[in-house]
Amino acid sequence: ILQADLRRIGVELKTRFIEWNAFGERMRNHEFQAALSAFTMGVDPDQAWNLFHTEARKDGRNYGGYSNKRVDELFDLARRCFDQPIRMGHYAELFKIVYDDTPYTFLVNAQNLWAFNKRVRGVQFSPRGPHAFHPGLRDWWTPEGEPLHTPARP
Repeated sequence: ILQADLRRIGVELKTRFIEWNAFGERMRNHEFQAALSAFTMGVDPDQAWNLFHTEARKDGRNYGGYSNKRVDELFDLARRCFDQPIRMGHYAELFKIVYDDTPYTFLVNAQNLWAFNKRVRGVQFSPRGPHAFHPGLRDWWTPEGEPLHTPARP
């Protein structure tokens, strides 16, 4: 799909599938003109340091070489801040800058809609939803004697 879309604007895209370890090595060594990959962030926004901080160009996953002094400052401020609303303000500013700078072309942002049967207990949400944190779904339960699912109706 991407190849066909680019062709319409006069860009020739030659694709090549590469074994995962070789792909990782090429990315770390910046041996590419363009690459298509996916990543997710953890529950804590600081985990994006690995993608957007200048220092992550050599030892992280900042493969495109993105560098912005203010983004680096905001990561450093947020790492030292224990006041959650202030810390989240640092990350809000940081991600606004990253969004405006567009160091990557984000093709997909999968949104999720979660629904739970009222019998399921122990469901807690992280900033990313009811997953990607511990104990997550391992802590879900239903009251004793109640089935885990609703039997099909005739």
